[in-house]
Parts: sequence; C-alpha cells; structure tokens
Amino acid sequence: MSLRFGSRKQLALFEGETLMRRSVRIALAAGCSRTIVVVPSRVPEIRHELSTMPVEIVENPDPQQGMSSSLKLAAHAAQRRSLLVVLADQPRVTSEHLRALIAVNAPIAVSLFNGTMGPPAFFGEQFVPLLLTVTGDHGGAEIIRAHRDQVVTVPFDAAAIDIDTEADLRRLESATTRSGR
Repeated sequence: MSLRFGSRKQLALFEGETLMRRSVRIALAAGCSRTIVVVPSRVPEIRHELSTMPVEIVENPDPQQGMSSSLKLAAHAAQRRSLLVVLADQPRVTSEHLRALIAVNAPIAVSLFNGTMGPPAFFGEQFVPLLLTVTGDHGGAEIIRAHRDQVVTVPFDAAAIDIDTEADLRRLESATTRSGR
C-alpha cells in the first residue's frame, strides 16, 4: 500500500529503474521457472511498468488487508509449487542471494540480517498451502516461527535495507553515491 512512502513506492526510481522493475529483473536473473508478480488492482502504471517483462501479473483487489493478501495470491498462483518471495522494497537483494536461498534445498530458507529472519524467503511446495492461511501484515513469519526446525538461514546483511519512506530511499541514494556504487 506504500502508506508511509506517500506514493507508489514500487514506481520510485533507484539507480535508473523503478523498485518494482529492479526486483523483477533480479528474480528473473535468479533463474526461477515462473515469475509471478502481485500488484495492486487499479494501478495501471505498475502493470504498464511490467508489460515488457516475462512475468505473470496477479492483481490484488484488497491490498489494505496487508502483506498476507498478496502472499496468498502468489501462493494460489504457484499451484502448490515452491515459492520464492521477493519484495520490491529491498533494492540491495541480488540474484546470487536468491539462487543461494533456492540452492540450500531446505523446506524453508530465509534471509538472515541483523539477527532477524525475513525476506527474501523460499518456501518448499509442502509449505505453500500454509501460505494460503496467513493473515495481516506479517507475510510468512508465522509459518517460519511455527516450523523453525525446518528453516535454514542464509546470511545476507543487504536484505536489511528496506525502503519504507522517501527518506529511506534518499538515504540509500546518498550512501550509494558516497560509496561510488
């Protein structure tokens, strides 16, 4: 919903491309067999942004229900296949990291940053039906906690960089410029 951002953060520019296009490009480069992108309904600009990319677009008619509403739609579209969850607001995620999550060959593989387990995250096919039951704005965190014994973490500090506000984006741009990256 981008409530704290003030506008559609998926369309915010970072390093010459929108956050949405960047995350999709990285997911495609990770080599997934299908790329399902859940977007809010009635936002043609986002659909247009993805129109030239080889993705399946699923519209979320109820994004105000939180992250779980998008996750459920993705899980349903995955048709009980494994699911790699990537968010548009983590611009430092890499295709190498996504491949590493898949390669650990675990029932659940999550990113580990700042002592926190979170997205990007991989859910094996046995857990995709459980994703259909999540509620609120917590994504798959409940499933990860409930099945901790089946979770493998993949360290990736850059996943901690999360864009919630325009100020977050400006700070990242400034840090990127200073580091010459």
